[in-house]
This record gives sequence, structure tokens and C-alpha cells, in this order.
Amino acid sequence: MRRRRKVSGTQARRSGAARRQSLRGAFAARPSLVAQRHVLLVDDVLSTGGTADAAARALRVAGALSVNLVSLAS
Repeated sequence: MRRRRKVSGTQARRSGAARRQSLRGAFAARPSLVAQRHVLLVDDVLSTGGTADAAARALRVAGALSVNLVSLAS
């Protein structure tokens, strides 16, 4: 449902601000797949939430009615 628009590299050793900056514009979602739908976003590891936030924003821009997050580890 989403695709990465740019390579942002590993986020593990970056600060929260650096993660948000590197992920800005990193994701895009196809409106034909998410518009007017409720979306469940799954993130393997949630630390600062930067990746999840960037992906959720892309889903909302594409027209998702809501985005809920499930994380496997934090």
C-alpha cells in the first residue's frame, strides 16, 4: 500500500530530530488503495516513532480515513 520514495538509511543511531528530518517525504501511498479506508500500520520496532509518523502522514495525504499503529517491539 505504500512505497518508499527515497532511501533514508538506518535510523538506529540517529536522534529523534535527525530521524524525522531524514524521513521527511520518504513515503508515498497510492490513493486508489487507501482512500476512504481505515488502515492498520505495522511497524517492527517503535523507538522515536519517526518512521511510523512519516508513513502515517503519507497514508493520510493519500486519503486514509484513519491510521492505527501496531508495533511488535519498542
